[in-house]
Amino acid sequence: MERIRMIGLGKSFGVRQVFSNVSFEIKEGDRIALVGPNGAGKSTLLKAMLGLLTVISGSVKFYIDHHLAMDKKDYKKIAYVPQSGSVDWDFPTTVLDVVLMGRYGHLGWFKRPSKKDKELALSMIEKMGMSDYVNRQIRQLSGGQQQRVFLARALVQEADIYLMDEPFKGVDKTTEHAIISLLQEMKARSKTVIVVHHDLNTVPQYFDWVTMVNKQTIAYGPVAETFTDEAIERTYGKVERGAFRPQPKPARTSLDDRKYSIQAQKQGPEYLLADGYNLIFAWEELKAVARDNLDAARQMLMEVLSNYQGFKQNIVILVFDAYRVPRSVQDVTKYHNIYVVYTKEAETADTYIERATYEIGRHHRVRVATSDGAEQLIILGHGALRLSASAFKAEVEQAAGQISAILAANNRSAPSQPVAAALERARRRQEDKP
Repeated sequence: MERIRMIGLGKSFGVRQVFSNVSFEIKEGDRIALVGPNGAGKSTLLKAMLGLLTVISGSVKFYIDHHLAMDKKDYKKIAYVPQSGSVDWDFPTTVLDVVLMGRYGHLGWFKRPSKKDKELALSMIEKMGMSDYVNRQIRQLSGGQQQRVFLARALVQEADIYLMDEPFKGVDKTTEHAIISLLQEMKARSKTVIVVHHDLNTVPQYFDWVTMVNKQTIAYGPVAETFTDEAIERTYGKVERGAFRPQPKPARTSLDDRKYSIQAQKQGPEYLLADGYNLIFAWEELKAVARDNLDAARQMLMEVLSNYQGFKQNIVILVFDAYRVPRSVQDVTKYHNIYVVYTKEAETADTYIERATYEIGRHHRVRVATSDGAEQLIILGHGALRLSASAFKAEVEQAAGQISAILAANNRSAPSQPVAAALERARRRQEDKP
């Protein structure tokens, strides 16, 4: 049964056109990935579909219980999960209060949640593994926990159609698994789900259908038939074939053999742009620290990259999303020998990195260390070289291995596990701070 029909949708902000002539149809029980480069209008498209933004052309029709959605009763069957970065997490409210907001469409004006509403909310909180945080202020939660709260809020709405804006972005493995299980359950219950998604490596694993957009609909259909290298190139520009498949781990990281040496850039300074939170949550040592203290994990990563820069003599720019450290303006600081950027509020790290890559890449060699699939696609489109988080960790270990070899040659002791040792040194520095 048809759930959504979009015909020729267009949206602009003043003279800037965000997208035009976007069309597709979605059926009951479909799990659809909405993918495209930054600036393609994916998040704006979701808001336009919901009527949160006025469109300049086209139409969107939702079908609920076998008929065209026409009134409030029908539209309460459509749930929306916004980006976590677009939410004011400082608002003083608890987990239970936030989840109960999903029942407001059923309650009507001035009605308080009933015992049944609260029981349903508690049930969904438990389903998302957040029972221990029912009375916790939302600002005290981690990014992954906050995302699970918003998913619980969508679930209590008891909708038939769910629109989710980047639910996987910046979450931990626990939340990622919770979202995957939720998508599977929704399909089994014939719920329709549209997800703005950035990690192209996981599109075939998580979704049945894919819509590829870049200002307009580029391709739409079953993942197995539509999600091809040709369609990816038409959406993002020329990229390496197979670039968005899981990267194999290197067989070895030692630099004893010349074959494994990291060669210095011969012409001009090389720039390395690193997505801080992607690296933290991809490196097991840092992720373990981040579970208890995200500030400590950031400090450790800065220490590791400072040591790496000292050996490589490149220009390192470490970028952190503003949504974890709210601020109204962009902040750039110098930490020892590296630059640390906290993006302005509501700007993601990949947006900053895309812009910086475009500007710097015109005159210098640029490499980007990240585990975000879509960002990797954008980076390749701008001609930069990308490193997955695991490959970059191996390179850091290799560089540290060379440092160890130099120390050993001068009869000085060297750690046998360079990254772990650097993290331990950073941990000790953090603990020594007053």
